[in-house]
Amino acid sequence: MKDSKFTYWPIYIAAAVAFGILAGVYITENKSPASSELNVGPFSKFKRVISLIENQYVEKINLDSLLDLTINDLLHRLDPHSTFIDSEHSQEVEDEISGKFLGLGIEFTLMRDTAVVLSILPSSPAEASGLQPGDKILEINQINICKAPYFGDLSKVVALIKKSEKKNIKIHVLRSGNKLNISVQRDWITMPSVTSAVYLPGGVALIAIEKFTENTYSQFLREAKRLRIDTAIGLIIDLRDNPGGLLSEAVKITREFLSANDTIVLIEDRNKKIKAEITPFDGRYRHIPLIVLVNEGSASASEILAGAIQDNSRGMIAGSPTFGKGLVQEESILPDGGRVRITTARYYTPSGRSLQAPYLPEIHDVKTKEIKSHKAKNGNFLLEKGGIQPDIELKNFTNTTSVFNREYLINPNEQMLEYVLHNFSDIKSKGFDMYLKHFDPTYEESLKILGLNPKNASSATEELKEYTVLHVKASIAYMVFGARAGREVVALNDPYIAAAAKTFSKK
Repeated sequence: MKDSKFTYWPIYIAAAVAFGILAGVYITENKSPASSELNVGPFSKFKRVISLIENQYVEKINLDSLLDLTINDLLHRLDPHSTFIDSEHSQEVEDEISGKFLGLGIEFTLMRDTAVVLSILPSSPAEASGLQPGDKILEINQINICKAPYFGDLSKVVALIKKSEKKNIKIHVLRSGNKLNISVQRDWITMPSVTSAVYLPGGVALIAIEKFTENTYSQFLREAKRLRIDTAIGLIIDLRDNPGGLLSEAVKITREFLSANDTIVLIEDRNKKIKAEITPFDGRYRHIPLIVLVNEGSASASEILAGAIQDNSRGMIAGSPTFGKGLVQEESILPDGGRVRITTARYYTPSGRSLQAPYLPEIHDVKTKEIKSHKAKNGNFLLEKGGIQPDIELKNFTNTTSVFNREYLINPNEQMLEYVLHNFSDIKSKGFDMYLKHFDPTYEESLKILGLNPKNASSATEELKEYTVLHVKASIAYMVFGARAGREVVALNDPYIAAAAKTFSKK
């Protein structure tokens, strides 16, 4: 099997469960009903049905799996964000929230049903071991992964590494026809949630946040200081496709751009009591011209940050309308290690706007409400439509092939991996800054790296040529220097970011 588009599977993230669109998850003690309560009311009915299934159903049933499905369906009917996480995936969710995990720092792809190293996390155990992009994985701890059940199934390869009781993982690889034995020591790895931090042409700084984990605020401050954003013409905080995460981290970052006593978010509980999160001090970056870039994938904690900036008239919101997640979940840990997240409160922006988009009526029986109007601190009217409506709406940028797609731009094929494997040491030794400045292949050279025939290159449009060259440059940076380098190559050529940056020059 050979696909034109690879399947990626990072070992350096808890990939089996999506981070999810969440914010402000609170962990509480398990509060299960007393055993006597299970024999009355709706509990007795449920207990009776389970007993009938267990003792009389025509086939043997895995009750644990059945109950997991039942709980999930029950919670889903409450609202879109109340959910159940089974014990098998509980640790992965914990790793996502903490931003740390025990691993190697490898990202795999599947090439002709073989697991191949795609990228190495900088300063990770994998980098220290000498593993390189393009290495084909033959064995892990003397287990042949080139045959069933591992052959062609990256999830099983990942599980083999993650569930190993050994700290020292022995990997047998094939590199340029040579077989190598490499040992990698598993260690705690901190995943970067700040995925880009660069200066754009014209003196505008950019910091992109992928999600809010336990270390996002410290990462943000470190990058802000490194870039010296207080000297920038302006700052763009890119929250596109950021699904949220820990509210506390989003609040701490937001404080840095507001003045003392500014409201960040309002939280209303089931008793209609409202708690306001207030900025306790003047933020160190409260005077920097600011734009927050969002899209339909920006949710929850991302929307709280954007809403606070917009309602306090502190900066501009650019992009497209956000997801619309304004419900707070409280998490309880079950006896078997599973987790239940139940909505316990609602979020509102400082002006009182609800962030929550209407539920699907056929599932949750909630009707679309009349659109309300609120006022920002400067008197501008703000509409309550669910989510954040941008001040500057950026339409889709297209070229001759498709809408500008950041994910597609970092999508190596087999020929590109071979190119990197043969040129890895030379590219790596020169460093990312030199690569960024001097690696500028022509369209014809880019086609050759991709393994395509440049014979008809003259008929390609200029837009297609630029897109192809960027695709090659970003993908190679991703493989050689890591995910952040690839994303920064894309960011420097992203038309949405460029359009947002132009706003500063118009002020």
